[in-house]
This record gives sequence, structure tokens and C-alpha cells, in this order.
Amino acid sequence: MTKHFEDAFREIILIEGGYANSPYDSGGETMYGCTKKTARAFGYNGEMKTMSLGVARDIYSTMYWKPLRLDDVSDVSPELGSLMFSACVHTGIQRPALWLQRMLNVFNRLQFDYRDIKADGYIGDRTLASLREFEGKRGAAGLKVLTSSVRIKYGDYLLTLAEEREKDERWIYGWISQRIV
Repeated sequence: MTKHFEDAFREIILIEGGYANSPYDSGGETMYGCTKKTARAFGYNGEMKTMSLGVARDIYSTMYWKPLRLDDVSDVSPELGSLMFSACVHTGIQRPALWLQRMLNVFNRLQFDYRDIKADGYIGDRTLASLREFEGKRGAAGLKVLTSSVRIKYGDYLLTLAEEREKDERWIYGWISQRIV
């Protein structure tokens, strides 16, 4: 595992903690923030209460980090990579990728800085090239704005969850305080 992944994984574990099975949590039974549904999709069939941290690490790496190419994103901006990783826990991998792609498209100054990319929810070579071109044009200050913009989209998504599923009002303050602020 890379340093970028290990740093982001440590943050997730600090937020998510260990075992939980609240009837108010739409994710259901979880261990280290991994839902039972995600663990089963990964191939883990044991009891959630006894799932090891190593299995959680493998799940997060295989199902979230690698498909989003977050090592490549983190090479440009560790903060952006970590934020997108955190967002995957709540949203799956496509939404954070879409948020990034949409922001890159509207920040390209009518394609003067770089071409629009297809906002398809998958981070490929074109998305990464646009991210690097954005960094080249806007620098560290631009990356801060881009990361904040993705953070705003993530916060809006969490707000929408709480508005649409009243039981999520129980969690929204913690989600915002731990992941958005």
C-alpha cells in the first residue's frame, strides 16, 4: 500500500471506528466503516464483528482507492485524494469522480486551459491530465479551490441524504463536522 493510501485509510478508521450496528444507520452493520453489503461484494463472508483491520484495508484499497486512481490524484493533491476517498464511504466511487470532473470542466475557462472531459464517474487518463493541467495553470491556490469545491458537492450530498431520509438527521452533524469542515 502507498503512503497516500495509508494516510487516508488512517483518517477513515479514526472517523469510522470499529463495529456498529445501529437500526438508524442506513448502511446497516459495519466494521471500520465497511458495510456488510460491501464486505460481501468483496468476498468477505465472516462475521462483521470479527472482520480484521487488514481485511478492511484490502476492501478500501480494492473497491475504492484503486478504481478511483486516488494515488494519481493524491500525487497532485493529497488533500483532494483523501477527501474523495472519504466521500466514497458514503457515496460509492462514481459521485466523487463526477464531482471532480464537473468542477474541472467548469474551471477550464471555456476550454482555454484544457479540453472538457467526459463526466462519466470514472477517473482515467484524461481526467488526470486535466487535473495536472489545472494544477499547472492555477497552482496550489487553485488546488485548494478545487478541493473546496468538491467538498461543497460532498456536503450538499450529505445534506440531501438527511433531508430525504429523516433518520439520517441523527448522523448529519457528525458527517459534516468530521468530513466537511
